Amino acid sequence: MSAQKVDYQAVKAWIPTQEAYEAANKQPALLTAAQRKAVAELARVNPAPMTQGVEVDDKDYISILQHFISASQSQGVTVTYSEAVPAATASPSPFWTQRLTLSLPPSTVPLIFPPKGSHPPSFSRKKDAKKYCAKLCVSHLLAAKLLVPNPSSPTTTTSLVVPATLSPKRKGVPAPPGGAVVDPRDDGVPATQRVVELCRKLGFQAPVYQLVAVAGAGSGVWDGEADFGRDALLVPAGVGRVEGVFGKQRAKEAMAEGVLGFLLREEERRERTWRLLEGDE
Repeated sequence: MSAQKVDYQAVKAWIPTQEAYEAANKQPALLTAAQRKAVAELARVNPAPMTQGVEVDDKDYISILQHFISASQSQGVTVTYSEAVPAATASPSPFWTQRLTLSLPPSTVPLIFPPKGSHPPSFSRKKDAKKYCAKLCVSHLLAAKLLVPNPSSPTTTTSLVVPATLSPKRKGVPAPPGGAVVDPRDDGVPATQRVVELCRKLGFQAPVYQLVAVAGAGSGVWDGEADFGRDALLVPAGVGRVEGVFGKQRAKEAMAEGVLGFLLREEERRERTWRLLEGDE
């Protein structure tokens, strides 16, 4: 069966007529049901040039980015999406573009994805436009080591990431001598030792337990605070603080228990991000 000849000249003449009507009347030209169906099918099988070659894979970059932001709110990290806007295309069915703005303290200069001055690709679905700019942002965070790989996973760096602190990358607590490793979830191990191991694993500076005898309360009653030094701004206020505990060692253990609870929650939050990127949630 031979292919049916198409009058392309008639099609080319029809498009400027429609565009002229829209320009003059500030509204789309009327289409018959057959015309609308034909144009929609043409747009579906022939994506706009701006979207050709642009891949948005199956990963949920919007949720990944939101999880990172939720884990970093105490550090002042924010993401703002612009409104999706129609791209300039000849199709009556709009194609959409979108940008997001990422603020990463201490920098005062926001980052925009896709960058201003560029020509962002357009998509037939608003969600894909949003997903594309989220993907660019996640890629930047990976490159900047603000999203870091799960070292225990055999999968690729880009498939498993966890929120990292916004301070420069540095070593945490040195590994214990002789290769001995403490299980942070072993209740039989003192909380102080478990804190040291979790700080090493998560990249935090191990806290110094500052104890002060309570004046006028008799001997042996202590208040205390956990000092994380250079990482103090990365830890919620009040973590590890105790008041009126009898016995210096008991006060220190109570402080360590408070710190341990925070570190275990932080570890779980990072593990949830790994599972999210693996598609297990």
